[in-house]
Amino acid sequence: MIFLMENPAYYKRVQKEVDDFYEKNIPNRDSEITYQQCLSLPFFQAVVKETGRVYPSIVYQIPRYVPAEGITIAGYAIPPGTPAGISAMAMNRSKQIFGEDANVFRPERWLENEPRARYMDSLLATVCPSRSLS
Repeated sequence: MIFLMENPAYYKRVQKEVDDFYEKNIPNRDSEITYQQCLSLPFFQAVVKETGRVYPSIVYQIPRYVPAEGITIAGYAIPPGTPAGISAMAMNRSKQIFGEDANVFRPERWLENEPRARYMDSLLATVCPSRSLS
């Protein structure tokens, strides 16, 4: 909510998207929008995804163990059985993945280019309710 409160234009855009959806799809104004219906709202989903990217739900590393065959990451050979993990906060702020403005809340990044959005989504180190904007 903080991002919507700090960005009135984003708040209004989300509100319009939800209002338009209600107008077209929910004849009974006493009904609530469902989770599945929320998944069909592109800008709302972009805001959710961008919020999780900037402030991931898990900010500590969740250790995993290198598989029996070992692994090479960024040219470094990591032996089998070694505990390893990544920082979701650091990964989600990678300029190589999310662009030069990776430290900025900008939900449009998820809507500008579908192949790029799929690429970013595949590397997003965040628990999101939807792994797809479609």
